[in-house]
Formats: sequence, C-alpha cells, structure tokens
Amino acid sequence: MIRAFAVFLGLWLGLCLALLFGGTLGHLRMVSERTGWALPGWVAGLDADSGFTRGHGTLDGAALDWRLAGWDGFDISLSGPGWQARGRAEPEGAALRIGALSGTLPLEWLGAGPGMLALEGGALLVGLGGEVREGRIDGQAGGAAVTLLREGGGWRVANR
Repeated sequence: MIRAFAVFLGLWLGLCLALLFGGTLGHLRMVSERTGWALPGWVAGLDADSGFTRGHGTLDGAALDWRLAGWDGFDISLSGPGWQARGRAEPEGAALRIGALSGTLPLEWLGAGPGMLALEGGALLVGLGGEVREGRIDGQAGGAAVTLLREGGGWRVANR
C-alpha cells in the first residue's frame, strides 16, 4: 500500500512539474475550452507558446514580456511606443507583488492623466485575475517628484 502511494505521488509530482515547466498557454486554453473553466481576460493577448518560465504578448496595447529569474520571482517588462517599464514580480498568495520598478511609463496608460512618469520605485500587488489590489509608484513627472497611490479602483497623484 505504501509503495503504491509512493509511486502515485511520484507520478503526480512529475506530471505537475512537466506541466509547470513544459506547458504553454495554448495547452491551458485547450483545457479551458474542453472543461468550460474560464481564463482571466488579461491572458487573451498573450501568445500561445508562452509558458510559466517565460512568455510574451500584449496587455492593454503594450508589449508584455516575463522570464523566470531564480526560484523566487520573474523579471518583467512592459513597453509601448517611446517607453518601457521594468520590474520584479514575486508570488504572494493568489497575487504577484511587483517591485523594483524602473523605466518610464505614460500616466495615461494608468488612467492617471497626461504625461510621462520616470519610475523610481514603488510596489504593486496584482491579483491573478489582473486587478491591481494595492499600489504605490514613485517617480518624476513634469519635473516634479510624484507618488501615485492606488485608491478606490483608480490612481491618485500626490506630489512628494
């Protein structure tokens, strides 16, 4: 009995690891279609060959790329015409904590007004469904030091 359980556990763990490191979003979409389980809307713009360890696609009109960097997180980048933002995403429960923000980002992309924001730091907590649960972004916009705070489903701009 113990031997049969050990074999079953080994096979199960091996299958999970194979899916985690060899599975693609195309596989996940196929399972979703057959089972009726819905995927979050933000994955619609991702390429079918994207997987857990690396991938690419579009998110709200911007190019999104990620790569597993070590055992504890991902290097991510988001870019559009004339701008690129980078960060480090680490799993936190059913969400990702994105920190080490750098680069530039249009304030309009965040729904925080016109202009560009030169990122200097901050952190975001993004649920696996794509919603920003909490966030603080520090940077420079129009020659002034600003902080963006996620409040009530939107961004509030505060001067530092």
